[in-house]
Amino acid sequence: MTLIPDKCEGYCQGVDGRAGPNLACAGCGRAVATRLDDCGMWQMVWLEPGAVVRRPSGLPAGPPPDWDDLERADHRVPPVEPDGSWSRRWEAALGVALAHLVTFTEDRPVGLPAGPVAELLGHAVGRYLPTGPRPGAWSLRLAGPGIHPPRPRPDVLLVPRHPLTGAPWRPPGDAGAVVPLDSGVWAYLAAPGEISPTPATGSSRRASCATTTPCRRAPGAR
Repeated sequence: MTLIPDKCEGYCQGVDGRAGPNLACAGCGRAVATRLDDCGMWQMVWLEPGAVVRRPSGLPAGPPPDWDDLERADHRVPPVEPDGSWSRRWEAALGVALAHLVTFTEDRPVGLPAGPVAELLGHAVGRYLPTGPRPGAWSLRLAGPGIHPPRPRPDVLLVPRHPLTGAPWRPPGDAGAVVPLDSGVWAYLAAPGEISPTPATGSSRRASCATTTPCRRAPGAR
């Protein structure tokens, strides 16, 4: 596909699709899709249903990722982008996780474990739920591949969501409360390396033509 020059308007330094389909088939020139790639937007391409057909690629489908793949270093998603802005993926992931946590705890206080979980989620959790050790507080711990929950089991487990199926990880035979988290975000919490949310200063199918990020500071940054 190629961009249609007169359909490439955008708010900032990209395209936002306001003029309709802005991608054309390189072979016939027909408008087939809309690309969104402007500040504050997820980068994506929406195909026009009436302009494309789905055909098998002819390539064998690769094996789905295994839970153990989450432990690879290249699966981790850091909370801060290279330009110093707070990661949009983290924003989305924490919003979903907080919704689950608020539902389970019903506004009761939540005790976060010391370390990466408290340092990187404490600010967000503190905005919506009481935090800190106090009578009746719910306990939350990180669990997942290679990190089995302690005994006795905490009230809530913060676990990865499978990157392909979307199913939350669970210990064998466990039916307790779990809060699913984006697998890349979870992987960073499990093995964060540098956990400061403030960056250092200065430093299997394909579609065929039918005719043939505004930057914001990370929470806590100053």
